[in-house]
Amino acid sequence: MNRPYILDLRPGNSFVEFMLQQGYDLYLLDWGSPGLENRSLKFDDYTLEYMPRAIRKMKAVSGSQEFSLLGWCIGAILTTIYAALRPDDGLSNLLLLTAPLDFSNKEAITFARWVDERYFDVDKILAAFGNMPAEMIEYSAKALKPAENYIGNYLRLWDKAHQFDVRRGRFASWFMAIARHVVMGQLRRRTTQQLLIAADEIERVLADAAEPGGDLAEEVWLRERASALLLALATLPEEQRRVLVLAYFAGLTQSAIAAYTGAPLGTVKKRTRLALQKLRDRLQGALGSTWPETG
Repeated sequence: MNRPYILDLRPGNSFVEFMLQQGYDLYLLDWGSPGLENRSLKFDDYTLEYMPRAIRKMKAVSGSQEFSLLGWCIGAILTTIYAALRPDDGLSNLLLLTAPLDFSNKEAITFARWVDERYFDVDKILAAFGNMPAEMIEYSAKALKPAENYIGNYLRLWDKAHQFDVRRGRFASWFMAIARHVVMGQLRRRTTQQLLIAADEIERVLADAAEPGGDLAEEVWLRERASALLLALATLPEEQRRVLVLAYFAGLTQSAIAAYTGAPLGTVKKRTRLALQKLRDRLQGALGSTWPETG
């Protein structure tokens, strides 16, 4: 369920860049996000209409009549169907990654058991929503590991319940601090590619965390460091907040941030310095002695 840019994250960490360096002309097909207007599309449309049109365009642009196809996950299903139905289109190589092609033993596939037509009427869902809701797919993926994704945080909360002190602030802020530690622990175990994707998600969360102004004062006077930091980050200019997210959440160096964002290294350093200065001023002004001096 990754977006297409997983294959082209940043200079030095890009499958697209690597293939170009090997001398290949590369064309990345992005289906976009389906909307209600796409509710009638089927695999037939993608493999018999869209893919042939894209391949005809690719041939016209490249001047080559032979090509290779790489399909990943559901893309592997689409490319396999295409290869089987149109073997004479000039396809010379078919490459598949994590290809879910063998569904013969449905008892061994958790998803297959869940969507057994005896229990799950997919046609009714499609009739109601037009497309399969992304939230339902996401929930199903998480439900493959229910204890880890749905119970783990509450067990950690229960184990740490004795640490909560009502005199130090609100329960919600204390809980968010625990959740943050869990998220950071998970991030540290991820690969660079996953970190960059997570950094984009974190940045969007920070951007929407709070509107500048009223809520900040409330959190400050409650002396909740985690909440105050979140709100301070949310009020930074977008370009300054982004370098901090990439540096402290994704773990990138300033040179790597410059390469990833396309900004000059000097600009990245300036944005980082200004962002840290603003954070220090806001947090010291808000939390006073409860927030340490920064060097």
